[in-house]
Amino acid sequence: MNGAGATINSRIRVLVARTFKAEKLYASMSFPDGVGTGFSLDNVANDLRADAWLRCHKQLRAMLNETLKLSGSSAMVSRLAIIKQQFINKANCEEAKIAEKAKLLMDSATRQEYASCLQFSLELVESKACAQASRVIIDEVSGVLSASGNAGAFAPVFESMEVEQDEVLTSESEKDPKPELPANVVRLQLKKRA
Repeated sequence: MNGAGATINSRIRVLVARTFKAEKLYASMSFPDGVGTGFSLDNVANDLRADAWLRCHKQLRAMLNETLKLSGSSAMVSRLAIIKQQFINKANCEEAKIAEKAKLLMDSATRQEYASCLQFSLELVESKACAQASRVIIDEVSGVLSASGNAGAFAPVFESMEVEQDEVLTSESEKDPKPELPANVVRLQLKKRA
């Protein structure tokens, strides 16, 4: 393996070791039933947070171990970029869930449905923890990529994909104000203001 490959390999191995230590920490944060001060919502929330962080780090470690099986630094760097993008997508998805559940929580509180409020609150705690863990993982993977001199290697590719998509949407809307939609898509009708 060449010097660059050994460097990326060693950096990934260091990240795997740190991820494993984090998993041990989050696993130790759970409170078994009957231990501690008894049942409290704080303990339930802490368990949800620890579980979300644990799941995210286990997922990262599994992905990193698969990355270490690849030969060649360019394949490893490509896989790290994919891992980073997957966690970006996961964080964005969880943040969208947070917005949705927060609205449902407020609606439930307005209707005085307190059991639903509790359920949505716990789901919000879990989604927020998952989003936070994903953002930390994104930073960790970005650190490995930047330390290996590959921080921006895939940014232009992702940016160009977004630009091309925006250009496609703009050009289609200019050509045909009502393009033909697939059968499973409902057109949103916006009212024009006078």
